[in-house]
Amino acid sequence: MIRITLLPRAKDSAWRPAIAKRGSAGVALIVVSTALVMAWWFWSLRAASRQVSEDLARVEAEIVRLEPAVTLVRQLESRHTHLQQRAALAEKLGGGHFGPGRVLQEVTDAVPAGLWLSELSYRDHQLTMRGGAASLREVSDLVANLDASRLFRQPVEILDTDRTATDGASGTVLFAVKATVNQ
Repeated sequence: MIRITLLPRAKDSAWRPAIAKRGSAGVALIVVSTALVMAWWFWSLRAASRQVSEDLARVEAEIVRLEPAVTLVRQLESRHTHLQQRAALAEKLGGGHFGPGRVLQEVTDAVPAGLWLSELSYRDHQLTMRGGAASLREVSDLVANLDASRLFRQPVEILDTDRTATDGASGTVLFAVKATVNQ
């Protein structure tokens, strides 16, 4: 025969070992510690998030402040590129020819002290200079300076020199020089 008892059985507290009673306190301590660690982690993440938000706001304000400068730099870069293209086109169209301004600058750089020019003519890539100098040395310095320039084809020729004497002094040297401009 089988007996079934429907009455609840009286719990026997002596049935559990003593370690089980202390284990529940240990589990509770672990749960509370975990909750504290997670709360600290959440708090530090909120603080880091707040710091990142502040940094992002500062960077966005700096971007807004620098936007006009960036726009100006982009415009200048575009203009620089455009001018480089125009300069390349001018060089291509000019074929390396030197204009009168460049020739005049080279002559100005080549004239030594004690020499002056009274006439300068430039036709068909031929430059003719007439002037005076204190001595032949200045004339030869002019020719040497023009020869050293890459603008003029060598040799630079002395067409004429004439010494004028005044009152027994050495006087001045009148000269004529011809140079061919490189094309």
